Amino acid sequence: LLSAKGVSLVGWNEDGEKSWKVEADSGVQFSDRMVLKEVKFYLLDKGEFVSRGEAREVIIDRNSNLILKKGIVLVSYLNGTQLFTSEMKWITSERRLETKEKVIIKRKNIIVDGLGLTADPDLSQIEIKSRAETKFVENS
Repeated sequence: LLSAKGVSLVGWNEDGEKSWKVEADSGVQFSDRMVLKEVKFYLLDKGEFVSRGEAREVIIDRNSNLILKKGIVLVSYLNGTQLFTSEMKWITSERRLETKEKVIIKRKNIIVDGLGLTADPDLSQIEIKSRAETKFVENS
């Protein structure tokens, strides 16, 4: 068991490319996982930063996946799309986000909510699994 304050970590995929970066207020290392609190995270694709987010808790498993929990907000650098949910997983080997929880996606003047999601790290491709509902918001 190892505990640390002010944690900064980088995760790599099997192709030797950076996959994610996390900065946390504190972290605890267990034999099979690391648990971080109050986390800022960054997702990369082909070595480039494509989105940034925040979560109250992140678990890093043995496969370098990120299990994001509580108060998740993710913002795409590509087009400013915002994703909100309570729990989500970044699967490093597949370069993919997924969740079974309720999601809210905001992009320009469109808000989509639904249940469950798979998405690219830059939120350019998003699939909502069920109960998707789209609302158009007028700019005021």
